[in-house]
Amino acid sequence: MNVKLTRSSPKVKSVCFHSKKPLIIVGLINGSIQILNYESNKLVNEYSAHKGAVRGLDLHAHKPFIVSGGDDQIVLIYSFEKEEIISRLKGHTDYIRCVQFHKKYSWVLSCGDDFRIRLWDYPRETQIAVFVGHQNFVMSAHFHPSNDLLVSSSLDKTICVWDLSFLEDRKKISGLSFTNGGNTSNNKNTNTSTDTNTDTHTDTNTDNIYLEEYNFLKTKLISFKTSKFYTNDPKFVLNNHQNGVNYCIFHPSKPLLASASDDKTIIIWDLNEDIAKMNSVLEGHNYAVTSLVFCGVEKDQLMSCGEDGQIKLWSISQKKYIKTIENIYPNQFWCLSCHPNLPLYAVGHNEGYNIFKLKKTKVPSFITPNSIFYAQNQKVFVYNTKSQKLSTVLDFSKHSSFNSTEKITFCQSEESFSLYCQNKFEIFTKCKNGEWKNNNMKKVGKGFDLTYLDNSRIALCNSKGNILIKHLYDKKRNKLLKQKNTFYKNIYSSYAGTLLVTFRKQIGILNLEQKSIISKMSIVETIKEIKWAQGKKYVALLSKRGIIICDNKLNQLASISISQSSIKSGVWFKSKIFIFTTKTQLKYLFINGEVGLIKTLKNSPCHLLQISKNQIIYFNKENIMEICQFKANELLLKIAIEEKNANKIKKILNITKFPGNFMIQYLRKKGYPNIALKLTNNLQSQFDLAILSNNLSIALDLATKLNKDFFWKQLSSLALENGNIDLVETCYQKCYDFEKLSFLYLITGNLTNLRKIQNISKNTNLNFMNSLYLCSIEKRIQLLIKSKKYCLAYLLAFNNGLIEKSEEIKNKFQIKIIANQKSKFKPTLFKPTLPIFINNQSWPLLKDNSTKHKNENNNTENNSTGQDNGWENDIDIDFFL
Repeated sequence: MNVKLTRSSPKVKSVCFHSKKPLIIVGLINGSIQILNYESNKLVNEYSAHKGAVRGLDLHAHKPFIVSGGDDQIVLIYSFEKEEIISRLKGHTDYIRCVQFHKKYSWVLSCGDDFRIRLWDYPRETQIAVFVGHQNFVMSAHFHPSNDLLVSSSLDKTICVWDLSFLEDRKKISGLSFTNGGNTSNNKNTNTSTDTNTDTHTDTNTDNIYLEEYNFLKTKLISFKTSKFYTNDPKFVLNNHQNGVNYCIFHPSKPLLASASDDKTIIIWDLNEDIAKMNSVLEGHNYAVTSLVFCGVEKDQLMSCGEDGQIKLWSISQKKYIKTIENIYPNQFWCLSCHPNLPLYAVGHNEGYNIFKLKKTKVPSFITPNSIFYAQNQKVFVYNTKSQKLSTVLDFSKHSSFNSTEKITFCQSEESFSLYCQNKFEIFTKCKNGEWKNNNMKKVGKGFDLTYLDNSRIALCNSKGNILIKHLYDKKRNKLLKQKNTFYKNIYSSYAGTLLVTFRKQIGILNLEQKSIISKMSIVETIKEIKWAQGKKYVALLSKRGIIICDNKLNQLASISISQSSIKSGVWFKSKIFIFTTKTQLKYLFINGEVGLIKTLKNSPCHLLQISKNQIIYFNKENIMEICQFKANELLLKIAIEEKNANKIKKILNITKFPGNFMIQYLRKKGYPNIALKLTNNLQSQFDLAILSNNLSIALDLATKLNKDFFWKQLSSLALENGNIDLVETCYQKCYDFEKLSFLYLITGNLTNLRKIQNISKNTNLNFMNSLYLCSIEKRIQLLIKSKKYCLAYLLAFNNGLIEKSEEIKNKFQIKIIANQKSKFKPTLFKPTLPIFINNQSWPLLKDNSTKHKNENNNTENNSTGQDNGWENDIDIDFFL
């Protein structure tokens, strides 16, 4: 069994699937109804409409309606699109056990502990009929899929089949109201004409014949709303069960009926027009059987669940038990549902519910470098990936006891392979004439898992959790490996002399000679598949919701967890990238942990077999092998980036055009801005990449074209880091940053240009600072007078020995001097220190002939050194004048 979803909740009493959307509706014991998307495992909606357990639940076949019945004795019709209750049906006097929509008419069927079965016209909130006949709780009631019948089961040990043909007139009215004008909202006014209540599908141009018939039937509607049909005459009464009957259901297409009882049995009934009789009794449950569904491709099987915590599968035609499905939850099961169109099943229990499939849908396959072996339709096929030819290896229906197989494993030389089915294995060996034979001496027997160690030895994990090393040609060399308190569940191939084993929520490497675990790691989820990279250097551990990549010592290198979907399949590509699929996406996972999307799957999930440079080989949803073209240039480029192979990167970029800016950003992130620079035509992006790649020459050309202060400032910072004084000066000049330019001239000793800035700038503060840099007392006095700081100008002139100038300032601006307040401080002239070595050239740089990345050419190196390229001759401070 393949469990698709496990969900915890209060006790689940009812469950059903949506026929088209991936939705499941669940009724809980606390009165809540949950609507869950089982593909994404997200709760779409939850509402509490009932006071007490929701024991009955059904979905409308065509409209977004849910009908529910609970312990509060009310039947509710709920629209999950509008998120509102559209009808409340009251009439029951005790718990409601089961509810169902009619597929054709606007009817709802309900039954409960008041011993009654009630039929409702839910758009009008009208009770059509009450079926009386049972003497105890009525546990279930269902419409026949095509005939005018319904069946009910009760704790009075009987099953009743009721005839609905007496409701012919009612059917016409309900059919008209449902398809041609029935109001789905609450209709409290029973005297309102029904032809005024139309829905979106109403045809207003109804012909005269239709109107006459409708008006005739409309007159009968009033009597139906004020009267009820009571009947205690079922068509058939079946009473072969020894205890109460919990559930009964019609077969979708055959004249059969199935019932489940507290007497631990299931009875199949033949149902004809004139008689109903017992066909067969199915025994196997240990406690009461609570629910049933018909299943299988042709609905030729029956699935049952019970209070013994078991789900069993039965053959209707052979009238016998098939198998017990693996226990999902070790307690009572209360309800069971089958998807109308898909092989999906849901079961509710005390702590939640599960969604599962009867068997795995993947085709058993085994991949070698040049061949793909797979088992399908009782045959083993091989597909040669080089010659692209498909051939049949073996028709095992003639040579094996298996009708199907769940796993296929080949040895290294492809001279022997094994088939696995229901814990049994069989070995086939290749004869000299090319035929395959299954000799009795080479049958392996029972076990959980099997793998080849070499061409003549296999490892088998038996039912006791021990590992048997078996020699195919010499029984005396067989060995049994077992450890105390260790139960090996699964075994997988590994490198020479070892096995990969799972035990106690751990996975480890078992050394066959030492008979001990040499390395191990804990796992949260059950490992469902192991994929080794070529050479067995890396291994991918696949679970339902995640992937872990390890080295061959089980040191974790990367992992990914997916909560909204599940992992479907995966294969290695170039032993560097693991490609995997979810239901809707094809993705990759690098051994360094990087995850990305390759493409979105339009049709359905696929089971990957092999990925090469040009194609993908996979099984589609119908398990048919398909080959599609695949351009792996993006993956090859990312591999080259991880290997830091610059030549290979450039080669791939020359032959491939990547749309959008994704690859540019990727190269930038991985430290290749100089390569990304060639992939874009956007000037701003080119400038950013040139800055990142330290390419001053290209950055200068782009800054000249863009000609904005923001870009000149960025370029100046990079040029300053590289010691390119001339380029720094040019950038400061372009963005008129005289403050930084002045300091640059000071530290480089270029006092001539510093004086020119003093003549150019109109910023008083900057000019005052430059006068300090140039030790110009006269200029400072002029600036202070210009700023109306006369006292400061006088003191500056006086303290620096300019007596005549100070007296001139004193008399001109009438400055009063107080003799007693004269300062005794003897000032000295401030003179900034000049550079020891005055040189306007850029810093000398050493040429580095080594490359940042291997095989990178020298042109890129020269550009990245930050050297000038002849543009220093164009710099002239006089352009400001």
